[in-house]
Amino acid sequence: MRIVIFVLVFTCFNPLYATSSKIEDVFNVRPYLLYKSRDQRLLNVEVNRDMTLIIEFDEKALMRQSVVQKFKKNEMQRVLIRSKLCSISNTVNIYDDTRNLLHKLSFRDSCIEKDSSPSLEFLSIGDTQTFHKKHESVASSIVRNPDVRNSSFLLNTGDVVDYGNNYSEWLNFFKGADKYLGYFPLVAAIGNHDYARKKSYLLKKNPKYFRKFFRWNNDHSKNYVAINSEYFKLIVFDSIFEILNRKQQKEQWRWLKKQLSIAKEKGQIVALSLHYSPYSSAINTLGFSAAKLRKRLVPILEKYNNVPIVISGHTHIYERSVKKGIHYLVNGPAGGHAGRAVVYNHRKEAIAYKRTYTHYKVFRDYIELKTYTSDGEIIDQTDINLRSFTFR
Repeated sequence: MRIVIFVLVFTCFNPLYATSSKIEDVFNVRPYLLYKSRDQRLLNVEVNRDMTLIIEFDEKALMRQSVVQKFKKNEMQRVLIRSKLCSISNTVNIYDDTRNLLHKLSFRDSCIEKDSSPSLEFLSIGDTQTFHKKHESVASSIVRNPDVRNSSFLLNTGDVVDYGNNYSEWLNFFKGADKYLGYFPLVAAIGNHDYARKKSYLLKKNPKYFRKFFRWNNDHSKNYVAINSEYFKLIVFDSIFEILNRKQQKEQWRWLKKQLSIAKEKGQIVALSLHYSPYSSAINTLGFSAAKLRKRLVPILEKYNNVPIVISGHTHIYERSVKKGIHYLVNGPAGGHAGRAVVYNHRKEAIAYKRTYTHYKVFRDYIELKTYTSDGEIIDQTDINLRSFTFR
């Protein structure tokens, strides 16, 4: 089976602002950047009526291109914009067919050289699912924080919504996320609630809305993906084992080992993201999935020794644990119910019952990590020493 891997060259997506005119809002979901590479930008757009949009991309006021595209009501469509310049500033203007400005994205694109420091920055949040106003408060804190503006992407570690087959919940998620939508490309690991439907709880097939909003390839049989830059790889893993059959699990484990081997050949620093965590103080750590991760995943990571950080969610408690130098970070709930610790976790180095987001700066010798609350308070920070890992 063919695996499609999107290769992303991180060039510091760093918008200055995202605004909308006072013209009647025609968007179900405001346009956002699904991914970018050195020469491409892919926007996701969904409108609430049949219409034609004109998308203009202006690179440093030196090179302008227009895309004219017809859109169908309530149907997510993608707009591919090609870029040839390493620009200081870029602008995307979206007009209707009468040239009324409907939406504007303005961002800074700076090219990163091989030896620049830091080589990459990114953000993570998780469990945005239930209380959209709480999620919005985290989003507001992110865009107010000047220290995170150079982040190349924002990672959501799953449970994006409460019930994955409920379309209105996805629209509510994007309303809560609106403040950062124009700032960072969105990457997500799938959570158990993203598979879920009311009454029966779990779907036995891939959730169409999750894939519609968070996956860019055409392989509908998988929810795992790898994203690469020259010195960094993000591996997004599907840890919802109760949904995956034996064949799917076997394929994914084989794929994970292959990705870790490729990363070692290229000398890449690897971050792994998944929804469930192998280590936590929550009741979930006693469950089947966490036990399986400790039995299967942790030995693989320790063997390859090129994954200094694992980023997850699910427990609704912010927590960071360490085993053999690998940091296992669990995001606090950006929008979910607050969790509580009921199990002793002897690997725990930090814990907080707060709504959080975490900012990462990846250098060649260490990763700088800072975790903020929705009020902007730093509640955890550390430098992860990379010298004990082997990246080749």
